[in-house]
Amino acid sequence: MTTPLFIVGAGSHGFVVAEAAILTGRFQLLGFLDDGKPLGATCFESLRVVGTTSSLYNQNAKDTASIVVAIGDRTARAQIQRKYQELNFSIATIVHPSAVVSASASIGRGSVALAQAVIGFNANVGDGVIIKTGAVIEHDASVGAFCTVSAGAVVDSSSVIHAGSIVNR
Repeated sequence: MTTPLFIVGAGSHGFVVAEAAILTGRFQLLGFLDDGKPLGATCFESLRVVGTTSSLYNQNAKDTASIVVAIGDRTARAQIQRKYQELNFSIATIVHPSAVVSASASIGRGSVALAQAVIGFNANVGDGVIIKTGAVIEHDASVGAFCTVSAGAVVDSSSVIHAGSIVNR
């Protein structure tokens, strides 16, 4: 059974998240929500912009679909995801099928682990974190909410990364 999913953000990061969601086989993509693209615009494969970031606020979509906020800007991502959380939307976490996640690791709501990312033993990833391609979160490390871990970056064992930070290579 697949979960209906809206992707908030119809930019290049949104397309990467859409691809990862499709590859998991766990989601039925309903379309993108974006404030800067015209309604009906085709963005990725046959997926279109179906509304704005706020268009679901007053609808019953929260009872039938999940959302994931796929916006690269950490401040905007945090603000939008928190609004959806306040409205009790189901926030999806997307883990690319080629990512390796320890059974003892925890990953927060709305986080995305892209291709070949590794999340090690007892690692803790907060809400709304982007773990880009090939990034590694070593054992016992902690990454705060709404961080971005750049492609190929390594968060060493037992490290603590504060909320809203960027980890570069």
